[in-house]
Amino acid sequence: MNGYLQIVLVDDSANEFVTLGGAVFDTMAETRAQFRRIPAVAESDIILDLVRDNATGPTWGVVDDKHITREVAEALLGEDIASLTKKARALLAKP
Repeated sequence: MNGYLQIVLVDDSANEFVTLGGAVFDTMAETRAQFRRIPAVAESDIILDLVRDNATGPTWGVVDDKHITREVAEALLGEDIASLTKKARALLAKP
């Protein structure tokens, strides 16, 4: 069963959750190990989701989440939040 780490921006002003990026892992054990490596903060507008493959259906499900800093998200994704947000919103706008 695969796992996925997903980094999401919570944009309260637009009432949106914007997926900025993520990574797929071969096993849930590896996904959980990577999730535990990333430091959490008490409050932030960036959330790291631990997602698992739903073996019984076509969907994925969030198992756990935590807030992370923008700096950590940018380091993991290799790009600044503003650029990632702009790209994600452009993808959503396409029909």
